Parts: sequence; C-alpha cells; structure tokens
Amino acid sequence: MRVKTTIIKNSSVEVNKHIKQPEDVAAVLAKILAAEPPNIAEQEHIWILILGSKLQIKEIHLVHLGSWEECQVCIPVLLRAVLVAGSERFILAHNHPSGSIYPSDGDHDLIKRTRKAAETVCLCMLDALIVSATGEYWSAKEVDLL
Repeated sequence: MRVKTTIIKNSSVEVNKHIKQPEDVAAVLAKILAAEPPNIAEQEHIWILILGSKLQIKEIHLVHLGSWEECQVCIPVLLRAVLVAGSERFILAHNHPSGSIYPSDGDHDLIKRTRKAAETVCLCMLDALIVSATGEYWSAKEVDLL
C-alpha cells in the first residue's frame, strides 16, 4: 500500500512561524481545520509539523485523513515526511472530530511507538498534540509523556 502525504498550502498558515509553545501549534492547526469544508473538517486528521533548527515551521504535512471516529496510522509514513524534508525535529498532531482533546489509549500507544521509531533514526519528536477547531489542545510534553 502506498500512502501519499499532502503538504498543507494554506494562505492562513504562517510557514516559518517560530514555535515557542504548544498553543502556537494549536492555533496554526485550528486555522487549517477552520478552512476545511465541513465534511472534511469532521474527519480525523493526522499532521506532522516539520521544524527547522530554530523551531520554525518548515512544512506541515497531512499524513493521514481518517473517518469521523478513527484514523489508521503508518508510522514509517509519518517519519518519511520528516526525513525527506531533511529535518530532525517534528511535532505530531491530530484532531478528534468529536471535539474532545483528551487522549485515548490508542493515542498514548501512537505517541509511544512514534517516539521510539523516531529515536531509532535519530529524529526528535518535540511534542504530540491533540487539537480542536477552537484552538483547545492537549500536549504530551506538558503532561511529561515526552
């Protein structure tokens, strides 16, 4: 199975925006979700934000688009986007179409598996977020999961 990632090209998103805190990521992704047609915004999205050495956004990739209740994730696809971009730092983020920002057991497992896989190829996952269209978020880093 070949999975293609889509680079987000949206005039409301500031490429080169410096990421100082999780709120910055949540605000960027809330803008992306707000610009989506309703039928797409109601699906689960998984993004990789690829960051430069000064923690600026280089690229945002939509790596998976799921249903209204789940999204199948291929970790090599997540990491390939970072490697192809020539970066070492990234943030994993996704939404829950229900609007909930609280992680499920599956979310915890995805974070753990992605972090472990990233470390094996010398990549640094700086955070993992669950975001809502209103800008609310949950951050793995803030609760010491990273």
